[in-house]
Amino acid sequence: MKAERAIKTALSIRPNDFKALLFLGDLYVINKEYPKAIDIFTEASNLEVHLFEVWERLGLCFEKIKEYESAITLYKGALEISLYIGQY
Repeated sequence: MKAERAIKTALSIRPNDFKALLFLGDLYVINKEYPKAIDIFTEASNLEVHLFEVWERLGLCFEKIKEYESAITLYKGALEISLYIGQY
């Protein structure tokens, strides 16, 4: 798919581009490729550990693959981060 190719090309130039990683992970979620999305969002979380968006997206992926305990833990982490930095 063209979008995936374009994002991967961008990441080959700037491998630590946080937003590109989020876009790629979101693309995998749209295509219901949750294990791939989890890998990408995990990589993104290593770059920006304090951004709730990553933890929220990870929670969604684990919820979709029915790993509910992991999803709850990730959602709680996202909430804690967002409350700490005043996002919600």
